[in-house]
Amino acid sequence: LTFQTGTTAGTLTFTLNFADGTQYTKSVDITPSPVQITSSSGIRQSPYLVIDLTGYDNTYSAGTLAFNFYDTNGKLLTPGGVSADAASAFHQYFFTGNKAGGTFVLEAKFPVTGDVSGIGSADVTVTNSSGTSSKVQLHF
Repeated sequence: LTFQTGTTAGTLTFTLNFADGTQYTKSVDITPSPVQITSSSGIRQSPYLVIDLTGYDNTYSAGTLAFNFYDTNGKLLTPGGVSADAASAFHQYFFTGNKAGGTFVLEAKFPVTGDVSGIGSADVTVTNSSGTSSKVQLHF
């Protein structure tokens, strides 16, 4: 038998009932894990940078988004990292009429003062109750 668990942490219990009346039960724990980012992209849309993320959070507790931006030579741009507390928005998404489980699509739009073509890349992480996602590197 093959079974796909979806995107929610917890315990799955499978019970098989056989024709002879015997029963077999097996439980499988899906452990909470940091947010998994499954795809990402970044584009220059002057005067903005637009970052799109697709991923899942099996704890339904995503919160802090952290972004770093780099020039075309790979040097970190000042003032350094940009972070946002998105816990309220994620909570509303996950717990208000959500039919997608722990999956999400996010678009972050950053206004740029000056020449947007001078920004070459960015990285992003998302933190939930189980930790911080792997850093995703984007190129513009």
